[in-house]
Amino acid sequence: MKKTLALILAVLMAASLLAACEGNVAETTGVPDKTGAPDTATQPPVPAEEQIVVVRSFGDPLTLNPNTTGDDFNYAVAQNVYNRLVKLDASKQIIPDLARTWETSDDGLRITFHLAENVYWHDGEKFTSEDVKYTFETIAADSSLIANYLLRNLDHVECPDENTAVFVMKTPDMGILGYCGWYGTFVLPKHLFDNGQPWSENPASESPVGTGPFKFVSYAPAVSIDLAKNENYWETDVQLDKLIFKIIPDNTTALQALRTGEIDYSEAVPNTDVASLEAEGYQAVLNVYPSPMYILFNFREGYETPLAVRQALAYCVNRADINNKVFAGVRSPEYNFYPSIIEWASNSAAAAPDYDIQAAVAALEAAGYTKDADGYYVRGLQIEVYNLDNAPDVAKLISAACKEAGIELTVNAQEYLAWDQTVNELSGAPGTFCMALMGGFQGPDPSALASRIGSEGMSNLGKYSNAEIDQLLAEANANGDQTYRQERYFRVQQIMHDEMAIIPIISYAEYVCFPSNLVGVPCLNAGVGSWGEFTFAHFE
Repeated sequence: MKKTLALILAVLMAASLLAACEGNVAETTGVPDKTGAPDTATQPPVPAEEQIVVVRSFGDPLTLNPNTTGDDFNYAVAQNVYNRLVKLDASKQIIPDLARTWETSDDGLRITFHLAENVYWHDGEKFTSEDVKYTFETIAADSSLIANYLLRNLDHVECPDENTAVFVMKTPDMGILGYCGWYGTFVLPKHLFDNGQPWSENPASESPVGTGPFKFVSYAPAVSIDLAKNENYWETDVQLDKLIFKIIPDNTTALQALRTGEIDYSEAVPNTDVASLEAEGYQAVLNVYPSPMYILFNFREGYETPLAVRQALAYCVNRADINNKVFAGVRSPEYNFYPSIIEWASNSAAAAPDYDIQAAVAALEAAGYTKDADGYYVRGLQIEVYNLDNAPDVAKLISAACKEAGIELTVNAQEYLAWDQTVNELSGAPGTFCMALMGGFQGPDPSALASRIGSEGMSNLGKYSNAEIDQLLAEANANGDQTYRQERYFRVQQIMHDEMAIIPIISYAEYVCFPSNLVGVPCLNAGVGSWGEFTFAHFE
């Protein structure tokens, strides 16, 4: 939101008028020189307009520490307060951050990061490689942290000098560079966190001090998170004076706030409103992510949905209907068990079945299920759904199709925090759910599959486990040959298909809208900034 310092202007104007009354009028008003140009040397300075951008946030963060849990509501904030070794840009490619260059040894066991120099924490302390060592060794040692599993192959970090950090690996890891630019791997200040307290209990977690382009100012629950320009940012001059994340959970309210200028940048704008916003002068950019929506099953003993029922449920997903009715035709149906957008690693030969109610009925009857008096083969199933990304509408369409096939599926829609506490053990969930609607980023490398369906994966909330899959994932992750890796990832997806480990539903794509005079925004910063970073944003 572009705002002027009206009060300051008024004061300066009054001072100017007073000076004109009391002093030499020719001097204070500026006597033209011989060229006719006014003498501006005696003019009071005119303050520049204060540059403020207000970003729509979907909800309150679970924590302000970006490394303790996977928190979408804090992720964009963290990208502006902290830095990582590398980051993922708008095209989801790896680009430098604190690590300006890096190289990997021939055996893949040493990754040397050459760090930016003259970097300072927001409190004035100097950033060094010891902060990198502390952050990554802590994550690798603490199983409660979101990125712990991702760093399972990291042995330790060496610091030959203050501007160099060396990852010493237990085994080669093709995915680790991407992990360093993902959730849970922001570099934290050792001088504030290394005091013996768990990060979740450390006061520094709620008063963030980073090296990023903006400094933390305040957080008002259900209202906003306010950041201010880091005047001494190491990478470039930051254009904005303030960056505010305004918490607006409701899409309709957010759309109205965008139109009235209350907010300037909004993700997940309803597809049906994009054309009218463009006609009003807003710019709309479609962001596509390897983050498909899918059904996650609980495989814990006593809560497992039988294979025949999982297979029948797969026939009850009408992807074209979901795309057209819920997402206005913007998203592509997803049949593959790894995002089809990453073509080389996605196995189209092992795809989920097409929508077919009769095939669902046949699958149930072949397994010995019979109808009850109300026409149901299966009753008592419930799917846990978060109130984001139109997920309840998706679940309701699937539930209606299930009813046609004789499957009773109840939709339990909750706010995100309640959903997380229902299905995520790291958030205290008891693990007693039946199934859940799930999403999340699965790139930039297919090694991310291990997080989703590996036995110890951090996002494997249903505790699916298959020894052959674990072995295949480990082999693929330790070898740099793409053909070798593809063969193993394809086999993994074939097993996922045969066991119906998940049910893929639809790809992820969303519109981001903002005023046409707001430039340098994250969705347009491929090659220079991360996908939530406002370092280069400003009004023209």
